[in-house]
Amino acid sequence: DVQVTAVKSEMSGIQAKLGLVDEVEMLSAVHKYKCKGTYKGHDGPVWALVAGENDLFSGSSDCSIKVWDVNHQRIKATLKGHTDTILTLLFHKGRLYSGSGDATIIVWNVDAFTKEATLKAHDEPVCTLASCTGKVFSGSLKI
Repeated sequence: DVQVTAVKSEMSGIQAKLGLVDEVEMLSAVHKYKCKGTYKGHDGPVWALVAGENDLFSGSSDCSIKVWDVNHQRIKATLKGHTDTILTLLFHKGRLYSGSGDATIIVWNVDAFTKEATLKAHDEPVCTLASCTGKVFSGSLKI
């Protein structure tokens, strides 16, 4: 009985060091996170999601960006301007930036849902966008 307790104690210590959780914690986490619904509107898979101040934006292989009213689960607007899959989205300083397989970055006005600028920043698909110290950074697929 003492050996079993010692083994259980040792296993708990190993699990803690490895960052493992016990079954009770795992089950409570499974019950904690549940799907609340599905947003339908794109004609292809969604490759990018980003949250704005009050909206959710999704970018798809259908070359469009949907602006979602998350409170009512409906589309507020559809942004079109890319000619290939939307691979990445960034919300930064009140603007939406989209990167695409067409090797461009489009800057969107999210108040008017209009295109502000199209930037030809890469020769290959724009795969990632990030912001740091007030600047926007982009990464591309260099083949």
